[in-house]
Amino acid sequence: MVSATDAGRYWLVRLGPHAPRTTETPEPVSAGTVISGAAADIYLALWNRRPWDGVAVTGDDDLPARWSDAVRVRWA
Repeated sequence: MVSATDAGRYWLVRLGPHAPRTTETPEPVSAGTVISGAAADIYLALWNRRPWDGVAVTGDDDLPARWSDAVRVRWA
């Protein structure tokens, strides 16, 4: 679950063997890991454009390191 605290928006992200699948939800839902913070901080961290400082991770504390190692966002 990704929660943009400054925007009041939420996304459920499912990681699989291919690209992550994202579904916007009207309110927070139960998830094994929750990433929350300002929308800009989350966006930049998920795009590997800044460190994860300032983004709260609840649940799987290793997720940011694994994400940064495994995910490469590229323009098509």
